[in-house]
Amino acid sequence: MKVIEDGSVHQVPVQLSRYLLKPSIICHPKSTIFSSTVQHQEHEENFSQLSSFALYFQRDELWEEMHLLERLFYKNKNQHKRAIYFRKIEEVRRIVNRLKEMKIGSLLSEFVELFYGHDQ
Repeated sequence: MKVIEDGSVHQVPVQLSRYLLKPSIICHPKSTIFSSTVQHQEHEENFSQLSSFALYFQRDELWEEMHLLERLFYKNKNQHKRAIYFRKIEEVRRIVNRLKEMKIGSLLSEFVELFYGHDQ
């Protein structure tokens, strides 16, 4: 269900799950998360990778390249629409449009900011 500003509630189809509301924040103390140094090291590697993805999706160069891909698709869709490589380009275009709709850069950066925000 999705609550609109006017207070009405609407059902969100399963295939539109990218429009679901953000879950509530659950906080756990660091001591309960890490039982060994191996888990802690693995966690730090994953967290640094997540941080780099958050920075990457906020850069303008990515979205400028996607705009260029969109123009190429627009100019060539009638001529090449049956080619296999063009279908793959169309698939990439759809995925990027979904990421843009989700505002993935802001979601990732918000997640990174909240990750260590509540030490208990």
